[in-house]
Amino acid sequence: MELLRERDEERRRTARVLHDDIGPTLAAAGLHLDALRLDLACKVPDIGARTQEIQAVLELAMERLRQLSRDLNPSLVERAGLPFALDRSAEMARQRFSGLLRLTVNCTAAIPPQSAVAMHQAAEYALDNAVRHAGATRITLALTGKRKARIEIRDNGKGFDPVAERTAPKGVGLFLIHSLAARHGFQVRIGPATSLPENPGTIVRLIWE
Repeated sequence: MELLRERDEERRRTARVLHDDIGPTLAAAGLHLDALRLDLACKVPDIGARTQEIQAVLELAMERLRQLSRDLNPSLVERAGLPFALDRSAEMARQRFSGLLRLTVNCTAAIPPQSAVAMHQAAEYALDNAVRHAGATRITLALTGKRKARIEIRDNGKGFDPVAERTAPKGVGLFLIHSLAARHGFQVRIGPATSLPENPGTIVRLIWE
C-alpha cells in the first residue's frame, strides 16, 4: 500500500512539472517566436512560413505533453466536474487576493470533457491575470448557460488593450487562452468591463456553443 501511495505521488509530481513548468516554457517559446517573426518580417520575407513550421512543431510537442500530463494525473474537471473545479480555483485565488472574489454557478449545458478541461485552464489563466496584474479590488467568476456554457471573469482593475497585448505581449496568459480556444472549439471575448476611462476593468468571456 505504501508503495502504491508513493507511486501515485510521483505521478502527480511529474504531472505538475509537465503542466506548470514545461508546458508554459514551450508556450513562451512560441510567443517569443511570434514576436521575432513580427520584428523581422520586413528584413526576412519568408520568415512567416519558416516560423509557422516551428510553431507547428511546438504545438505538437505541447499537445503530446498535455496528453501525457492527463494520463499521469486526470484533471479535476474530469474527476469532479467543471463547477467543482472552478470552486477550487476560486478558493485558491482567494488565498492570493486581498479583495472580494465571488463565484456564481448556474449552468446546465453539456460541454465535451476535453473542452471543459480547456475552458477551466483558460479561466485559471484569466483569473490569475486578474489577481496578479489588474490592480483590482473585486473579481467575479461565473459559470452560466443552458444550451451554451459561458465562463466569465470580470474585475474592476486598470484594464488593458487586448490588441496591444497580442502584438507586444508582456506575458503568456493571453496567448495561452487563445491557443486553448483555437484547439478546443470555444470562443474568447475580451474587453473593458465598464465605460469608465479611469478604471475600465476587464471582462473575459469563454463561450462554448
